[in-house]
Amino acid sequence: MLPSQKALFTLPAGAHYLNGAYMSPLLRSAEAAAADGLRQRRDPSAIGVDDFFRDAGRVRSLVARLVGDADLADRVALVPAVSYAMATVAQNLHVERGHRIVVLADQFPSHVYPWRRMATDVGAEVVAVEPPGPLGARDRGRLWNERLL
Repeated sequence: MLPSQKALFTLPAGAHYLNGAYMSPLLRSAEAAAADGLRQRRDPSAIGVDDFFRDAGRVRSLVARLVGDADLADRVALVPAVSYAMATVAQNLHVERGHRIVVLADQFPSHVYPWRRMATDVGAEVVAVEPPGPLGARDRGRLWNERLL
């Protein structure tokens, strides 16, 4: 089992934040990195062209390493928010009149709005698939997959 990671975050004593899908608390290391980035911007004349790409390249390499595919780094896209990513994906898929776009029910709006817009624009249909009711984790996952398929 993964040990408690609470010490990595700055949260009030007794707080247990579980809604990471909405907005996650920042890691202490992320706070420090953000502060370093702000300090670097104090003097824009000291920021060179390579500074815009170095950190992004490092992140792409780390993602490739995380998923075990070193060749993936050049294919990792970095975007400022899920809404931008979803809009980009939607704009790069070929959807026609009569197609069905399947989404999970009760998703965060940025996961749904691009598909609704696309469906309206081309005459497709958005289908939201509801999760199964309370079951054991194994049965719930199997039924959830069957509903999606």
